[in-house]
Amino acid sequence: MKRVFPLVLMLACLCLAGGAEETQFQGWVYFEEGDPSPYIQTITDRAALDEFRGRIPEYRPTKKKPAPTNDDPLRTREIDLGGQTLVVVSRNQTISAHPEFVGQEEAMSETLLKFRLPEPPPEARPYGWGTYRAILVPSGKQYRIVIVE
Repeated sequence: MKRVFPLVLMLACLCLAGGAEETQFQGWVYFEEGDPSPYIQTITDRAALDEFRGRIPEYRPTKKKPAPTNDDPLRTREIDLGGQTLVVVSRNQTISAHPEFVGQEEAMSETLLKFRLPEPPPEARPYGWGTYRAILVPSGKQYRIVIVE
């Protein structure tokens, strides 16, 4: 009995924690000269999603020739934007330090979504490339996206 209780407690904690996670995506995007960084985007319709998918590169950034295909699931996955909103934070100073989703806080009239931008390491990167993090959140709420230190 003494061995079973800690196991049951641990499994219960894992089940509770697993239900609170949002669907997240991360990868690389193309930036145009003059695009703001960080760039925060809320995607609610198919046209905006297709436009964002057009910015995701077909191949991974690498020195190998030929470059391997980019296996980013956001390029091909079907997303129901009728009941969900895709929140995207992207930046152009790095190709290895993806924005991080820190968490969310519920306020009276809005939900605060917190992202963090890790310090980019010294690296060589292709011109016009950057990273992104996207999360799916339920539609119908008012969201405010903030970058925290």
